[in-house]
Amino acid sequence: LDTIEEGIKQSWVDVQSAVGLLDYLSCMTSEGATSKSSPSDESIDELFTIFDDVRRTAVNITDTILNFIGTRAVFWDMRDLLLFSLYRTSVESARMEIFIPTIEQVLDQVCDLIVDVLRDRVVLRVFQACMEGFIWVLLDGGPSRAFLETDVNLMKDDLAMLKDLFIAEGQGLPSDVIEKEAKLAQQILDLYVLK
Repeated sequence: LDTIEEGIKQSWVDVQSAVGLLDYLSCMTSEGATSKSSPSDESIDELFTIFDDVRRTAVNITDTILNFIGTRAVFWDMRDLLLFSLYRTSVESARMEIFIPTIEQVLDQVCDLIVDVLRDRVVLRVFQACMEGFIWVLLDGGPSRAFLETDVNLMKDDLAMLKDLFIAEGQGLPSDVIEKEAKLAQQILDLYVLK
């Protein structure tokens, strides 16, 4: 879009230069006759307003698609695994480490399908959805999940494993972004140990 916009601007400059030269030459030959009016600058401004609208719409659509990808990956593709199986019957028997390889596989599949420029944004959306799912399990686990005070340390370890997966030893998302997104889950786990 930027290339098209720059090309139009350059073409407009070239046209304006040519029109100016033609006006000058026609004035010289007719000795002072009035020149033709040049195309309105307003129409060009309207054209670039349209480009700005297209750019804004493209950004909004991209954000919507990225949110959909992250939400779908966790709440649809991995729902049975992450949402319905994590900590089922007991924390010790259904820990996060069992599900990490599947999350890695989904991340690899998603990242293979998108352009590199959007990779970090998609991975962030998947992590945000994972955090929402993890929080859902913590707060609304259902009758098959009953957490004990001794389970909290295991769940904190699981949260750390999930964060480490998305940090990917410095090749993934920045750790400050991960910490910010995981803050609510950490606070919920901290509440579990209060008496």
